[in-house]
Amino acid sequence: MAGQNFWRLGLTTPKWEKPAVTAEKDELKVATFTESQVKNQKPAQERHYLAVPYGERAAAKASGAIWDKAAKSWYVGPDGDRAKLERWKPGNVLNQQGPAMQPEDEFAEALRSLGCVVDGQHPIMDGAKHRIVVEGDKSRERSGFYVGHLDGHPAGYIKNNRTGVDMKWKSKGYALDPEEKAQLQAEAAIKLREREGVLQAKQKAVAVDIIALLNISAPAPADHPYLQSKQVRPGDLRIVPPATTVLPDVSTIIIGKDWKESSALREANPDKLVFTAGDLFVPAYDVKGTVWTAQTIQSSGRKMFAKDGRKEGCFHVIGDFDALAKAPAIVIAEGFATAGSLSETLGFPTVSAFDSGNLVLVAKALHEMFPDKPIVIAGDDDKHLESTQGYNPGRSKANEAAKAVGGKVLLPIFSTGEQAYPENLEPVTPTKARAGDLSDEQKEAIAKMKSFTDFNDLATKSVLGKEGIERQVRSVVFSVIDKHQARIEQQQEHVQQQEQRPRRAAKIG
Repeated sequence: MAGQNFWRLGLTTPKWEKPAVTAEKDELKVATFTESQVKNQKPAQERHYLAVPYGERAAAKASGAIWDKAAKSWYVGPDGDRAKLERWKPGNVLNQQGPAMQPEDEFAEALRSLGCVVDGQHPIMDGAKHRIVVEGDKSRERSGFYVGHLDGHPAGYIKNNRTGVDMKWKSKGYALDPEEKAQLQAEAAIKLREREGVLQAKQKAVAVDIIALLNISAPAPADHPYLQSKQVRPGDLRIVPPATTVLPDVSTIIIGKDWKESSALREANPDKLVFTAGDLFVPAYDVKGTVWTAQTIQSSGRKMFAKDGRKEGCFHVIGDFDALAKAPAIVIAEGFATAGSLSETLGFPTVSAFDSGNLVLVAKALHEMFPDKPIVIAGDDDKHLESTQGYNPGRSKANEAAKAVGGKVLLPIFSTGEQAYPENLEPVTPTKARAGDLSDEQKEAIAKMKSFTDFNDLATKSVLGKEGIERQVRSVVFSVIDKHQARIEQQQEHVQQQEQRPRRAAKIG
């Protein structure tokens, strides 16, 4: 019987029913994390970038140069003719002085060379810091900044926070010819590659420390205050051990006895990883099951990630990691508690991407890993941010993730008034919210709206309760599963019909 029909009867689909798990069984299921996968990760392949002017790109390509879209520069390909490509090696390209150029126009070219989108009033050469959109930014994002001045010898500084590449700029008083533009792009690409190498080394080191700490940490207790407040099971979570725990001499980890001590330790030891005893420890891994970092959750709900750890594209599975491959669908939520409520409701493993900004990367990674599974993005509905910032990241990122993998978006629907801003209060504008110009009543109303954003809130805080989450989630998810299964059956039937036609023709002949 199809999952959707079971939902209509108020039953759990037997195939995916999740049996009750005792604390003893939970302990037996705790995984042992290993360092081998992290240490065996291959470093980014070294690339030799080239300063190829636009007009010479065809010649460079014919000699084996390859275009790097991210770095906006050419590099020597694996089959490249190094002798022919030597002429475009940075430093070998002859620069010629072009016509005189205004400092503002010259600075604008430097901004573009780092991937900044120069439009409108930019650049503003007043010596102040200005944010600017860079290539790859989404709506309302401005991941770059610059400072430029015209006093004395015009100069400035540019930083693309999306790529991590920066530049100190000084006016030359002439236009950049294609050769010099290519030189700037090659230099920026080299710096980007160097930064990636340093970052990967840091991420590996953090992963090794995280794995070591996970392996000496006890399973999280079901009565942890955060788990009780969210009404979710601990699964394979760990608990950060006491501050007196003896760690290996090579470890960069320090454990504070409480958050106050941990804060002081972080300030005094900026090169160390500082954790707090008693916090929940949520491992984050990639699609291969390699642990890269971990999120810690305080009893109050405050969350943090390990400094310099790799979070992008990593996630946590609620339920056995291997069981995710057997699930009828990939259901992705933001936080651990939300994913936990969804898993309990559906009866099969779900995924926590940790935050809205990570939804797209996690969805793409899992879609590539399980291309034949339907994907549902169970997003947060951040109406409190929509009121105060004019932007709903939970809804927006959920839609973006679903679109990227051909998935379905699922957002919680609360009872009347629970998520609404009171009509008797003056509307909140993003400008007033940013300035902190809100009354106590407005602040209280926004705080209430913040309490009703995700499916865990629906199950634990809304008057709709668990019945509400079951009604909303099961109907949509099992409908997606049924439609997906129907498409597969139609495809199989079509293939069978195609295979039978030649046989019939042979019999007639």
